[in-house]
This record gives sequence, structure tokens and C-alpha cells, in this order.
Amino acid sequence: MVIDAGSSGTRLTLYAPGSDLTASRIFRAPLTTPGLSSFVDNPGDAGPQSVTPLLDALRDQLVTTGISPSDVPIALLATAGVRLLKQTDPAAVRAIFASTQAAITASGMPLRTNAILPDVREAALAWVDANALSGTLDDTAPRVGIIEVGGASAQVAFHSPRPRGPGVVQVRVDGRVLHTVAVSYLGLGSNETRSAMQTRLNGGKPCFPNNATGVNPKFYLAASQRRVASDRADFRGSPCGRTYAAVISDVATTVKEPRIRPQRLGSLPGFSRANFIGLGGVTFAYTDFAIPTTADPRRALATRVRTTCKGPDAWVSVRALYSEPVPSVADTLCSLGTYAGEFLYGSRGLEVDPTRINPIPTFAGGVPAWPSGYAITVLFP
Repeated sequence: MVIDAGSSGTRLTLYAPGSDLTASRIFRAPLTTPGLSSFVDNPGDAGPQSVTPLLDALRDQLVTTGISPSDVPIALLATAGVRLLKQTDPAAVRAIFASTQAAITASGMPLRTNAILPDVREAALAWVDANALSGTLDDTAPRVGIIEVGGASAQVAFHSPRPRGPGVVQVRVDGRVLHTVAVSYLGLGSNETRSAMQTRLNGGKPCFPNNATGVNPKFYLAASQRRVASDRADFRGSPCGRTYAAVISDVATTVKEPRIRPQRLGSLPGFSRANFIGLGGVTFAYTDFAIPTTADPRRALATRVRTTCKGPDAWVSVRALYSEPVPSVADTLCSLGTYAGEFLYGSRGLEVDPTRINPIPTFAGGVPAWPSGYAITVLFP
């Protein structure tokens, strides 16, 4: 059982061995919110509020399936939200993990791990699951790459034809060692980049659609510290895109190995031959803008963002993409679409060949994710 302690919430999935080196998801508990990093001021509540409800739901499922709790080792792994918190308050992180460990111990189920997932492992494990689902994991040269935009970080991974080199990570599956270039960019998730964009761009009004008539909401991101008055917003693609490009460049300078910065990743062996799939925010942007899978992904995204988000009362056009009630994510669709375009195709970003990316992948086994990749490495060591 894997507990994915992400930046926005905590998820639990129970796995069993599938066919062809896949991990079969046999149970998924409802998401608990907020994420573990939100317990910085009350770390002792992290276990009881985020983990215990998941374990209770799992226990009920085990009773119905006849599986003994003692046969279900638990791996709790935290990602970018807790990585960010560790930089500023490591004591709080230790206290949060003490609380989650206590909750798991109280459940009577064996604890396999309770820690922060290394960022490159997150990228590599998502790559493992993507190739397992596509049937290329057992190939001598897997060709599926992943580009994932999360809330706090972005991950890129693709097969490396060489066993060593910048960003190369080894993953063991079914007795074989696989090599992948796996990179995680802390700060290039959609939430973090949007916050940085707003700081640079006076609140970010050029990245949000105008709502002059005052239809709800009156404020975009109303619950945040950088809310935007919707009737004052005025989407303009150029300044919004330039600002996101500058944010990408800023984060790139923090990457210790210059050769794996976003704008230089394409020069590494394996990148140009990879057929990438989009995950997370990439898929959300293309899906919510209703972009056809047959379209040129770079041109179609730019066109749909411009025609939907620009002009007086553009909020009406954004709302029309959703059924009622309009979800809160609609507030940030225009800014997400702009950022996705810059990160995927911009000169400061990855400059992916549009013919080599599928932003809305479909697999019979579900959406590729690092928890499934982790389960594969445990189920098929």
C-alpha cells in the first residue's frame, strides 16, 4: 500500500501484481486534505487527520476482501510540498513524520517506509509506470518519456541509452536494471510558478481573463494571499508568457548540474528519440481547453488560450468550458495554459518537438503515476 503525501493532499492506493510487470490498483481511498506540509504549525495533527482516515478506509476494504492487515506493508512517501517545507522548517518535517509514523504503527499494519521521496525517484518511478502501461517496460530500449507538472514541482524522465551521464538514474525491475534520465524541478509546479508569476507581474492580472460584468467570482484565487479582482483582470499572452519564461529561467539557475536545466535537457542522449506523454497540469490544460488529440499540440494550445482568455468578459468563454457548478480550477486555467506552453515548447523551457508529445495519454490500466511505479519495483524486485 502506497500513501502519496502530495502538496495538495494525501492519497492511499492498494496494489497487487498485475500482468506484464504492471501494478494493479485494487483499492483507492478518498483524498484527505490539506497536504502534510500544511501541518507546519500543528504537526501532531498530521497523522490523525491525514493518514488515519485513509487507514480506516483501507481496513474496511481488507475486511471485505479477506486480506490480513499484517500482509499489507505501508509505504508513506512525501513529495514536493514537504520538500519545500524541509528547506525552511526541518524540525516541523520531523514532527510531521513522527505523527504519521505513530498513526501507521497504531493501525497494526507493517511500516515499510515513512519519508520524503527523493525528487529524481519521483520522476523515475512515474516513468516506470508509464512504460509498464504502454508495454515498453520489458523492451530493451523503452521509448516513452514523461513530462509531469504537479503543484510544487515538475518532472521529466526518458530512457537513457547510456548507463551513466547527467541525470541518469538506475531503477531495478524484475531483476533488470533500467536507465533513465530523471529530473525534478522544485518550483516549476503550477502553483509555485503561478505564485512567482504574480510576484513579478503585479498580482498577475495579465494572466487571468477579464470579467467586467462582475459575474461570480469577484476575485480569482479568492482564498489566497494574492487574489485577483476579476473585473480588473486583462489577459495578455505576451507579458504573461514572458513572465513565466523568466520564472523558468530563475528556477533553472538553482539546478546544480547545468546540463539538466530545462533548456539544455534536449541535448542529452535519449531526449530527441523519446515519445513523451503529458501528466498532471499538462493533461489538465489540454483537457479543460477541449483541445482535440489530432491537433498540433503547440499551435492548438496557443490558439485556444488566446481565443478563450483574451478580450472583455473572457471569463464567459472560460466558464463555458465547464458544466455547472464551475470548479475553482477554472480561475487558473488561462495562467496554467500559458505556463504549460512556455514549459513544454518555449526557448526557456524544454522545447519539445510537438510531434513527439501526447498531452492527453490514455492507457487501459489508468493514468501513469509514481506510486504505481513504486509498487512495481516492490512487487517485481
